[in-house]
Amino acid sequence: MSKRLAFVLALSLVLPGALPASAAVKASDVIQRAVDGFVRPAYVRLHDHADSLSNAMRTLCDAPSQDHLDAARAEFSGTVDAWSVVEIIRIGPITQDNRLERMLFWPDRKSIGLRQVQAVLASKDRTAADPAQLAKKSVAMQGLGALEFVLYGDGAERLAGKDDPYRCAYGEAIAGNIETIAAEVSDAWNKPDGFAALWANPGPQNPLYRDGTEAVTELVGVFINELEMVRDVRLKGFLGSSPEADKPK
Repeated sequence: MSKRLAFVLALSLVLPGALPASAAVKASDVIQRAVDGFVRPAYVRLHDHADSLSNAMRTLCDAPSQDHLDAARAEFSGTVDAWSVVEIIRIGPITQDNRLERMLFWPDRKSIGLRQVQAVLASKDRTAADPAQLAKKSVAMQGLGALEFVLYGDGAERLAGKDDPYRCAYGEAIAGNIETIAAEVSDAWNKPDGFAALWANPGPQNPLYRDGTEAVTELVGVFINELEMVRDVRLKGFLGSSPEADKPK
């Protein structure tokens, strides 16, 4: 029996006994602490970094230079770091309107995103340089993966000069799109009658969580299932059992 299955079985035995008559009250306390202590602050941090990234891209496009390119890359790294904290939260507002996939299209085993980004840069599609129109396009060409290629891929060095204004405009649009998604999700988690309220107040009339056990099980799933996803999809996809087995090496 796997550790994961054993944990789930143990959870099914423990929670009913631990959360009997006052289950909803206890679950509300646990969930509210998770929301206030982790989820909301993490999304605020993501939005702060995304806003700084958007500003850095705007500055780079207005005044191209190596210093401004380095600054944009630094803000990109900060945003990726902030996203790596919240990406295990695959419930609630991030799952609506394809926000999760629009923020980061991964895994992309067939390099769909790479080909689409390269095609946009080659054709200089004006609509892709408009954040509002970009948000309606393929999820693979409007998130962190797309911006990574803009900032680091073939031809990225031209961002430090004035030879390729379209590349910078497209990157600025992507950054603006990322900031919009981060803002929407952060705001949604703070709505008094939003997902957080439903999660923290399980009950018979709740359309998502009928009792405390369901609510707490969802929280446990965030840390168990999604951390396993990060391990299996993010890391094992290229990290082997030894440096020689890494892909790429």
